[in-house]
Amino acid sequence: MAVLKDSRSLRDAPGGTVIMQVPGGTRVAVGATQGAWIEVTLVDHPDQQKGWVSAAAVDLAADTLGPLDKQVFALECHWQASIFGVSGHYLAAIAALRSNIVDGTGSDGTVGPYRFSPAEWTANATQPQFQLAAPAAAIGSWSLQVAVFAIMARLMQVRVASLLGSQPTATELCFAQMVGSRSLAAALQNTAQPVAALIGAIDGATALAEGIDVANLTGRDAGILGTGSVADALTSISAALTAALAETREAMLKAGDQLIAGGGTVLAPAGPAGGRIDFDSPEIPAGRRDMAELIARRFANAGYGVLQQVAAIANAIGESGLDPTIKAAGNEPSYGLFQLNQAGGVGTGHSVAVLTDAEQNIAIMLAHMATLSADNAFRNTASLHDAVAIFVREFERPANSAGAIARRSAIAQSLLV
Repeated sequence: MAVLKDSRSLRDAPGGTVIMQVPGGTRVAVGATQGAWIEVTLVDHPDQQKGWVSAAAVDLAADTLGPLDKQVFALECHWQASIFGVSGHYLAAIAALRSNIVDGTGSDGTVGPYRFSPAEWTANATQPQFQLAAPAAAIGSWSLQVAVFAIMARLMQVRVASLLGSQPTATELCFAQMVGSRSLAAALQNTAQPVAALIGAIDGATALAEGIDVANLTGRDAGILGTGSVADALTSISAALTAALAETREAMLKAGDQLIAGGGTVLAPAGPAGGRIDFDSPEIPAGRRDMAELIARRFANAGYGVLQQVAAIANAIGESGLDPTIKAAGNEPSYGLFQLNQAGGVGTGHSVAVLTDAEQNIAIMLAHMATLSADNAFRNTASLHDAVAIFVREFERPANSAGAIARRSAIAQSLLV
């Protein structure tokens, strides 16, 4: 295994066309070399993407980078926050609090910038509702750690908000991610109780169901929880989290994230942080920006928000590469931007001329969506990932839905800024 020392463009050949941007710290498997170039495989990428990078950018002797570039890390937090509908500033601050945003293995055996224990990783790295199934070995991928922790934060924030009847503060969410949602609710009812008594009452199986490894309570999290009362623990967490938020504030501001003032700040509901569409994204094929803009306008006219517009564009890229005249390979009678199928699919009853007209292809898809109950969930989802998943499963329905969701979520991520 090797690791990229710096962020680089992944190209389809030595000095060739850029496929995607790859952040420093990405783990790679190396292949052939050609002059100053080396072929690599992104081992933690859903598609095991291959390409060429500058050989000088690859550390062949390491599989972790150590201290990560904080701006690169901030951008990853912002992107994952946009996908899963949480605070990117919170994601960055927790990594700063736990590891000072350093990759590798800690002295206690926990791993990566979030210092996951192996048991905690196993409990959280498989999330069927988000089409995530990261293997045990992927615990060493810092970028996957951001994605997994973003999901954990979202799920816990939803649980806590339901129990409390209001959104938690950043400190309360952090505490809940240590002890569980119900233990947090109980703790807030009696902050004078010893934190040791609260921890002693936690059932391991119940905690594990929320993705919590109770061993961390006497290991990784012991220092910040302390040995005093619950009130003391909350004060300790708030101070540490406020410092971590301050430390990551500049990088998150540059990344375009909504900032959190301190540990006592009430979090926004789990939902989109806003954003706009990047029509200059390399995921939009050359010469097809007009099609991406057309899809965005027509979906906006139909009352869909930015996340939904992005999901639609990502799906059209996945289906047709934004070529309005394209036909599916072989005998499949599917045509146009959304590859509408004439043989029992959404394109039934429409001519090839109609389906290969961009305006009409989009209009047919929008009319179809309006007839489905899933349209309500699509309109109201607070997560870019969920918007992509609903579009794939309910509106497009390709043969390999899981693969399409993974790929199109990555495309959508690059389109949202």
